[in-house]
Amino acid sequence: MELHTIDRISEEVMDRGDVLTISRGWSVSGPIHIGNLRPDGILPSALGDVLRKKGKDVRELVIVYDQDPFKAKNGQLIWFENLKYAEKHIGVPENYRSSEELRERLRGVRLRDVPDPYECHSSWADHWTDRVVSVLPEFGIEARIIRTSEFYREEKTYRAFSLFLERLDELKEIVNRYRNTPLPDEWLPFNGWCRKCRSIADSEIISYDVEKGKFRMKCRKCGWEGESFFSDGKMNWRLEWATLWYVYDIDIEPFGKDHATAGGSRDSCVELAEKILNIMPPYGFWTEWVGIVRDGKDLGDMTSSGNILLRPDQWLEIAEPEVLRYLYIRHRLTARILIDPHNVFRYVNEFDEAERIYHGEEPSEPLTEKDIEAVKRSYELTMRFHEGERLLRVPYIQASIIAQVSVRELWVEKAISVAKSMGLDGEVDEDSIYRRVERAGNWARIYAPENFRIHIVEPSPDMVEEMDEKLRESLRKTVDLIRNAGDEKELDTMLFEMCRELNISPRKYFRTMYRIFLGKNSGPRLSAFIFGIGKERAIDHLRNLLR
Repeated sequence: MELHTIDRISEEVMDRGDVLTISRGWSVSGPIHIGNLRPDGILPSALGDVLRKKGKDVRELVIVYDQDPFKAKNGQLIWFENLKYAEKHIGVPENYRSSEELRERLRGVRLRDVPDPYECHSSWADHWTDRVVSVLPEFGIEARIIRTSEFYREEKTYRAFSLFLERLDELKEIVNRYRNTPLPDEWLPFNGWCRKCRSIADSEIISYDVEKGKFRMKCRKCGWEGESFFSDGKMNWRLEWATLWYVYDIDIEPFGKDHATAGGSRDSCVELAEKILNIMPPYGFWTEWVGIVRDGKDLGDMTSSGNILLRPDQWLEIAEPEVLRYLYIRHRLTARILIDPHNVFRYVNEFDEAERIYHGEEPSEPLTEKDIEAVKRSYELTMRFHEGERLLRVPYIQASIIAQVSVRELWVEKAISVAKSMGLDGEVDEDSIYRRVERAGNWARIYAPENFRIHIVEPSPDMVEEMDEKLRESLRKTVDLIRNAGDEKELDTMLFEMCRELNISPRKYFRTMYRIFLGKNSGPRLSAFIFGIGKERAIDHLRNLLR
């Protein structure tokens, strides 16, 4: 059997010691998004679970880069000038031009010093960090959070920087091999922090005291000149990356594809680690980006600073965390994943199907033995919370219909009834069932295409009189078909067979049914809708019309 990628990686790192540290990093240049959770959340945590089962003592870290400079991009500045639009996470309006005063004031400022646009935290970095950290456990991510503002206060960090300064010529030689233009002779791998404008992006180091970790600097942004300390500033990013490995004894680390090119940025850090810091670089693996679709348009890969994204807490409003875990674990690490909030029901269906296959049911579509084994192993890696447990799951579309047409007090009862009528099995966990209905209802309200939004209408009796005899006959037959159907698939087959027998256009028949129930020409798949509202309610609705 072919190994799952997570299992293959676990075998390749087994000889790195009994205690293994897995790290990943987040820049809080904006909201952390669900795309970040692929390489820097879910996948390394799944790897950690496998290694623990193999007897390893695993530590997990998340490095939060809060000492990076604020780039002052439009996708960041809009948070201070149009909060309501920013919260849509679709970038900026085409005609948006930020205030030059705002841009200049915040450009280059440390993320930990940028104000919180919501004014509920002490800084921009604190706000976005806390917002995601609070939901990480739900996605199975249990890691120590380390901010780079903390990292720069570590004695070992300054020790590494001192080594770089001692071997500055060799350092420049290594870095130059990965640059198109050589570094200037006066280059120092450090930017000081300006005490006046709080910029960390562009400084001239006039002199430095290695023993005291103190610099005399001039800020190129505002002209301030004075003393600054190492712990307040920032190393060149290559040095910073290699030093993080050195300080926290990192053994395993995912990274984005932008660092994966042979002879690229990560390779330069590997050389710095081996030749100057004298450490073994961590085992690395890369993943593709995660894109996002809005209103049918691919907006590109999710970006925090560009504010094109979906946040983890927003995902939890519309789907279970294990659905996202399965989506990331099941697909190849090097395959781009495109997430469309309109299609969340498809991701949930994919997870539900995997759960059924794992518990021995036949797949809905033919799969090879290899694919079945891959589905089972991916599901097994996904379900770190409920290993071996199978819950009763009402299908997502039916759950969304229940949420829209039933009062909250009846959600669980209705969902159990629908699931049982479809022949679905599993342990009844009322909280889990309620949460699925609630999430599916949120999806229908916030993201669903119009035809999934349900409001049942009372059709006019005149409708029947306007129909031809074949259509009236189809409605009478539909009552019996609904009563006898065991599940959606069977009802689908019956309805199309009936249309063929009566020589009725399926398009005409289904449009009529949607008008009867919803007062419009389209809606969710009819069989899903009928099972969602309950067969008895559907039958009563038709009978009242046919009287």
